[in-house]
Amino acid sequence: MNSGAVQSNEMVRDFVQLALFTGARRSNVLAMKWPDVHLERKEWHIAMTKNGESQTVLLTPEAIEVLERRKKATQGNGSAFVFPGSGKTGHLVEPRAAWDRMLLRSTALGLVEALADKATAKNFDYQLALEEAIDFPALTIERYTPLAEKHGLHLKHYEMRDLHIHDLRRTLGSWLASSGTSLPIIGKVLNHKTPEATKVYARLMVAPVRNAMEEATAAMRGTSGR
Repeated sequence: MNSGAVQSNEMVRDFVQLALFTGARRSNVLAMKWPDVHLERKEWHIAMTKNGESQTVLLTPEAIEVLERRKKATQGNGSAFVFPGSGKTGHLVEPRAAWDRMLLRSTALGLVEALADKATAKNFDYQLALEEAIDFPALTIERYTPLAEKHGLHLKHYEMRDLHIHDLRRTLGSWLASSGTSLPIIGKVLNHKTPEATKVYARLMVAPVRNAMEEATAAMRGTSGR
């Protein structure tokens, strides 16, 4: 699908989720082909990645759920691509417009949720605002920003403009690091060619280490009866 073609919300939603659940590069997810997907083995084989090597991505149940949804959506269209398009490549190329709409909707929803904890029912209808945020995010932001400011809420705290598509890949790495996964395994998941590329996640591994230490010291103190 080229940039001038209409991108369905469902297709972009599935692209975003698959990028999150696999940690694969954007270009590889967009060009994913059904012959390379092996649902029975829970694997996706990428013949060539950015670092010049092949990669076998292990598919989690969440990723498989998305792929099964895509399989139903693309059934009978004759395309080998998981995210088919009408452009020269034959697949979705750049979901920029849909991504921007998604970020705008997220900003509107964040503002509405914040107002729900501050504003009174007299001047704020939460359910109506929620529906407006989903269908008309730009108008919702314009309408409720003045009310938010009266309650000390600032739009910049809820804006999602700095979130980029490439951050989807980094998100999986961050969650892995935060759960205590070792850097070599994170590097394997993200198909990093060198250990240096994975070191950015080292600082996120402090939390599980701290939690483990606190649990251990609490247990030691408990045995001493103090």
